[in-house]
Amino acid sequence: MNAAARRIEEVNSDSSQHLRVLRSARLSPLRDISSDIQRASTPLPSTAFDTVPYSAMNSTLELADVDTDTSEEWPWDDELDGGDPDIDDGLQDAWADQPDPLEIRQFPTFAEGRRIDEDDIRLALGERISMMMVAVRQRPRRYLRLLLIWVLICALIALVIDSTMISLLAQRSSAAPLMSGQLSLTLSKSKVRYGDAVVIHLRNFTPAGLVILSRNIGDTVVLTVGSPLVRVGLNGALDVTMSVRPDWNPGQQMIEAEDVHTHYTASAILLLVSGQSLPAHLSVSNSQIDFGSQVQGNTNIEAVNLINTGGGSISWSASSQSSWLMLTPPHGLFSNQQTFQIAADRAHLQPGRYKGSISIISNVSSPLIISAFMTVLPIPKDVGAIMNVTPSVLSFTAIDGGANPAAQSLTISNEGHKNLYWQLDPQSLQQQSSSIDGLAIKGTSWLHLPVTSGQIAPGSSKTILVQVNNSSLMQGTYTSTITFRSNPKNTMYNDPQQVAISLTMQPSCSVLLSTGSMAFTASAGQSVATQSLSLTSGSGCRSAVNWSASTSAHWLSLSPSSGSVTSAMPTTTTVNVNPTGMPAGTYEGFVTVTANHSSQSLAVRLLVQAAPTLNVPVLGVAPLGLNFNPQPGATGTMSQTVALTNTGNTTLLWQATEPGITWLSLGALSGSIPAGGSAHLLVNVTPGTLTPYQYTSSIPLKVTDSSGNPIVGGSLSIGVSLVVSTPCTITMPSSSSLAFTSTQGGNDPTPSQVSLAASGSCAWPLTWKASSDSPSWLNVSSNGGTFNSSGQTAALIISPTIQGQLAGNEHGRIAIVVTDSNGNVVSGASSIVSVDMIIMAPCSLQANSNNTQSITVGQGLISSVQTVGLNVTGNCSLPVNWTATATTVDGSNWLDLVSTAGSDSGSGSNLMYQVDATGLIPGSYSGTISFSASDASNTALQSTVTIPVQLVVTGFNVGGSVSSCDMNNNCTPVPGATITLTGSVGTPAVTVSAADGTFQFTNVANGSYVLSASNSATTYLVTVSGGSAPVTVTVPTEVTTPGAST
Repeated sequence: MNAAARRIEEVNSDSSQHLRVLRSARLSPLRDISSDIQRASTPLPSTAFDTVPYSAMNSTLELADVDTDTSEEWPWDDELDGGDPDIDDGLQDAWADQPDPLEIRQFPTFAEGRRIDEDDIRLALGERISMMMVAVRQRPRRYLRLLLIWVLICALIALVIDSTMISLLAQRSSAAPLMSGQLSLTLSKSKVRYGDAVVIHLRNFTPAGLVILSRNIGDTVVLTVGSPLVRVGLNGALDVTMSVRPDWNPGQQMIEAEDVHTHYTASAILLLVSGQSLPAHLSVSNSQIDFGSQVQGNTNIEAVNLINTGGGSISWSASSQSSWLMLTPPHGLFSNQQTFQIAADRAHLQPGRYKGSISIISNVSSPLIISAFMTVLPIPKDVGAIMNVTPSVLSFTAIDGGANPAAQSLTISNEGHKNLYWQLDPQSLQQQSSSIDGLAIKGTSWLHLPVTSGQIAPGSSKTILVQVNNSSLMQGTYTSTITFRSNPKNTMYNDPQQVAISLTMQPSCSVLLSTGSMAFTASAGQSVATQSLSLTSGSGCRSAVNWSASTSAHWLSLSPSSGSVTSAMPTTTTVNVNPTGMPAGTYEGFVTVTANHSSQSLAVRLLVQAAPTLNVPVLGVAPLGLNFNPQPGATGTMSQTVALTNTGNTTLLWQATEPGITWLSLGALSGSIPAGGSAHLLVNVTPGTLTPYQYTSSIPLKVTDSSGNPIVGGSLSIGVSLVVSTPCTITMPSSSSLAFTSTQGGNDPTPSQVSLAASGSCAWPLTWKASSDSPSWLNVSSNGGTFNSSGQTAALIISPTIQGQLAGNEHGRIAIVVTDSNGNVVSGASSIVSVDMIIMAPCSLQANSNNTQSITVGQGLISSVQTVGLNVTGNCSLPVNWTATATTVDGSNWLDLVSTAGSDSGSGSNLMYQVDATGLIPGSYSGTISFSASDASNTALQSTVTIPVQLVVTGFNVGGSVSSCDMNNNCTPVPGATITLTGSVGTPAVTVSAADGTFQFTNVANGSYVLSASNSATTYLVTVSGGSAPVTVTVPTEVTTPGAST
């Protein structure tokens, strides 16, 4: 075994040069030789593979030679010795005096076996590493090249991974569909009756994506799986079954599927032939609304449903005749019903009873009027915070799959006397609804307000933004009512306040087909048959749209198969079928017309009849469907012909039956066609006064041979479609009058927005212009623009300014006119919007009567209390608090204020004062009472009253008589005597006695005086004191007449 181990080692050593690692698979199977092993053949312990005695397993191994000839047992032993049999190592037998290892051998224990395995693995790894290092040293160039190749492969793999990730990110960011072809929707049937089941085939949608199915404009479909929101398979395909319900109106039904991820659409037309086709008719759920009684600033919101009691679709617009009556959305398009909201805004209105109306015009009926009533109550005195949110409605418009509309603003003001702490009710953002029942994806929140709470001081306001995110919304009208409340810790008087918001998601640009199905009948071997197909662009197209068509069958083609179309200029293509080489039978195919990110399918059925036998007539009819599209407003008769051909060998007889409807008639009702001949069936339609709608009918056609016997395929019908288009309709501003209120010297009023809309079949583009006849105070955001297609809207922002304006009323007008591409004014597209602005005087404190106060007081006296009535005028935030200050010209304190402060809550207040003349001498005095005042928000009033006070202080009368007396004391009056009254200060007062000798000094101040008369040596001392009676003095004289002595 020792020699065998060496032999194996040499073989493996040679193999290591070729980078071959020791493996058990490299060893050839060995024969079991355990029975042939003898004592003499036991190998010596001379290599790493020697077998040593059991008792010496842990001792150091030493090389030893075999002293026994082993050439018979180990034939290669001579080869190891160089082939010389005489070589003898002279080594002693290492097994001398040792037990026989074959006799004492035993299996190792589990721990010993595990340790042996670990040693073997370690030795094998060491041997492999050493061999690899040797190989690398021997061939460095080769492995360097391999290393470079390995690095290059890694780099290429990394590059591929990065490219894939970038591609996926780019696809996600651009919302590109993960599909291999254009979206398509096809139906298992093109004509149905009530109760039928139709299979909808969806193809090439986003793999495993969500798809919403709808009917007409916003109507849901009933599927066997339940919800109209379905998920397609990993291949982007799904087949679902739809039920035709009895509440469907007869006629064409547009079945549409929209990819939620990409907003791409696919559609097909289904014709419901059950029941009686009725034109659209508009009605309202409520023609009279009473908003009740609320205080100034409160807003009420009511919902009104528009209902179509017929078929087809209705385009409508609404306008208010009162500035306080608002609505959202102001216009729309629906087939079953739609809801809009009406708001009664009491902001800036005086208490009283109000009446208003809303006019609704549509493409199907005369205008409808909704009457509205409300009562405005005054705000009670001494209330706290009062919230006012304007405007009370907001309307947004966006395109399905397009950008978000621009943000709009709300103004929150505090009309109360305390701070307003407001917040947005978070529940209101979760209660957003859609007029398309079931088509709003659950959990979708399309409204966002960056600011949802705040604090507003009395008399102040704050503007907040309202933003819309329409990325997850489908076509339709979405409505929401957001609610503003007070902070839970702070109350407000009119909690809560609401704002109605709508978002109209208009359809993206698409191409509409005039019909959803075509039928052809041909005989085997017959040449190509054709029918015409009309195409027009949808309401979401802003300009000409390019289209292309593809077919699903080799026998089906279009000519042309691509082009461009607009809503004003429809186009026509020809659908061709070629039955050449096709055996008799029924064949079905589809035409898919694609434009932008939408497609519509046309179902085509071809009946190939067997080649006619001898003496049998064969009828050919082309086309089997007629489409009439008169110009909007056209009332005259239009005609088309149907070609009848006989490709058989004998004469045929045909008979057509009029369907018995007013708008459809036929020329000849019967005839005969010889073999190989042809005839024409004249079909006439008269739109007359029909309302806009797509009317459908069929003409039964019966064919027999010349003997009156029915022939194969001799009973069929010719479909007739009449599309009465909506006339060009301009929705003028929803409000024909606007009212603004502001305060002189304050901020400009909050701007108001009015909208215009164009719809129907117009001579596009339309041009609108707006002009104002008012001075600079009336500003309009734009003076004109264009409408390029149906459904477009425009907004005008009216922004009055009060800068430089005096208090009073201002009136202005904005004229709006719309013209078509030919320069003609569109019918009903001229409107006048009246604008009134009330500029209120600023809050001021005034006296009720003449401002100047005049009072007369005797010297030394104190006047009675005087009262002056005060009131506040202008735009005041009540209550107004005032303080009074008195000043006098001479600086004395004779003007005394009984009350120095007061408050006016709207009912007036009084100022009381009195005059103290105890320190004044007779004469005239001037003083002033001035005021300072502030409103409920502690804002100082800029205008306050100043009351002048004029005081007259009066003295007393000093009078007497002058007499001349004789010795007997007989006295006679002396007239004309000069009387002098001299005081201690001032100029003496002089007067002359009257005819009866009397005299009088008036307005004599308190004090001591000397009274004397002319020609009299006698003087008198007179004392005047306040409050005493007039003084009467008798002055005897020496003369009886002036100049005479007594």
